[in-house]
Amino acid sequence: MRGFKWILGFAVVVLLAGCVTGSGGGDAAGMDQLATEAATMGKADLQSMVSKYKGLIAEKVDVAGQLKAKLKEIPVAEMLGEKATALKDELGDTLALISQLKDKLAVYTSALKVVPK
Repeated sequence: MRGFKWILGFAVVVLLAGCVTGSGGGDAAGMDQLATEAATMGKADLQSMVSKYKGLIAEKVDVAGQLKAKLKEIPVAEMLGEKATALKDELGDTLALISQLKDKLAVYTSALKVVPK
């Protein structure tokens, strides 16, 4: 059952990461494609994407904070239990998603720096 939850959680993270940009996850090929797309965008579109990613990152940081708070509520004796393990897995997935979102934000921020004013 735990393996199924982990696979399901991972699939959701991959799906969300792909939906955010319309391209693949955080792999090198996906990032290269994202950089290519960003290079063709105008300043207003790039600023919009930067704002969008900042908002998404803020949301996911809030989710991570809530998960950490839930983990703190679990007694130490139950930290190896199913509930704590599921929360830890979800927190790990959320932190991985935040990392991917930050990488993608960096692509748009870099592209915005080279766009003429």
